[in-house]
Amino acid sequence: MEDPLDELIKEILKMMKRMQESMESELRELLGEDFNIRDLEELLSGEGTSGPGMRGPMFYGYYMTIGPDGKPVIKRFGNVLGGGRNVEEVGDEAPQREPMSEVMEFGDEYIAIVEMPGVSRSEIKVRVRGRELEVEGGPYRASIDLPGPVESGEVRATYKNGVLEVRLKKKRVGAHR
Repeated sequence: MEDPLDELIKEILKMMKRMQESMESELRELLGEDFNIRDLEELLSGEGTSGPGMRGPMFYGYYMTIGPDGKPVIKRFGNVLGGGRNVEEVGDEAPQREPMSEVMEFGDEYIAIVEMPGVSRSEIKVRVRGRELEVEGGPYRASIDLPGPVESGEVRATYKNGVLEVRLKKKRVGAHR
């Protein structure tokens, strides 16, 4: 008798193969019959691309969470600015990418996590403008909406292993500055 875990793994692998075939079929439908998945793999790996810094992977999408008020909140994610566009090139400079980011609320602060691999700490700039956190560093640039107002003088940032963590103190209700 075969191990149930082995059977499950075989089923998962079959399902993944069907998904891959389906995606390749849809790409051929969109890009024409002479589309070859190897061409896409080559493009995303950065081999054979033209232009400075045109390296993959590039991705973009949306996700939904439930806000503290119980209402759905839809946000975008990805490392390519502008959604439908590809990478924004500026002369001979590397393209700008939007880093993966997430904002969480814990007690009296918001914590923003921003993935910026390969950037040196000295390149990173963090600014708060109203309810927006602006982050720049290397090829990455993002404007991140904050759930509420923050104390402008109480922002702490740490950067380790390609991950920037920004802690922002929530503005106290009734506080005037």
